[in-house]
Amino acid sequence: MTTQYEFDRARANLHHFVLRTARNVARSVGFGYQEVADAPETLQSIREAFLKARKDRQAFPVYSGASDKTVYLNPEGNWAFRFWHDILHVIHASDTKFEDEVKLGYLHVQAVEKEFGKGSLEARIMGWDTVGQSAYHAILGNFPEDQAGFVFASLKSGAKLELWEELARNGLIEA
Repeated sequence: MTTQYEFDRARANLHHFVLRTARNVARSVGFGYQEVADAPETLQSIREAFLKARKDRQAFPVYSGASDKTVYLNPEGNWAFRFWHDILHVIHASDTKFEDEVKLGYLHVQAVEKEFGKGSLEARIMGWDTVGQSAYHAILGNFPEDQAGFVFASLKSGAKLELWEELARNGLIEA
């Protein structure tokens, strides 16, 4: 069972990791990000925003809303994550449908595992924050209002995301 102290410590680690990753992504693609109220939501609009940001050397737009109750320490961490996530959509030509969101979630988890170790609390938080919330959205049609609370409750309950093994077994991701 995960305690609040362990969760908060891992959240801080994950927050700083995501900020560093977003800075590295920005250096790699040649532009940063800016939070906006109306950000691209489909692969086509994300790709168009990517090309425009690269061509005009301007910031890539990320959605500013729903950033108060996340697994990150403040909204900036969530915006950094959204930037990293949307760039992965472009790099991997992944749509915003459930199956593609799960694959991208897996890529995020792999990156976190490289930093903190396989099965680390940081990686489990990332798994519930990406894949867990994608499943929640697929079932209920929206995301949890308190995203950090959803992730903490999932971890505290001892629930596991067995989806990884099923995806690997079906050849959708590499184990």
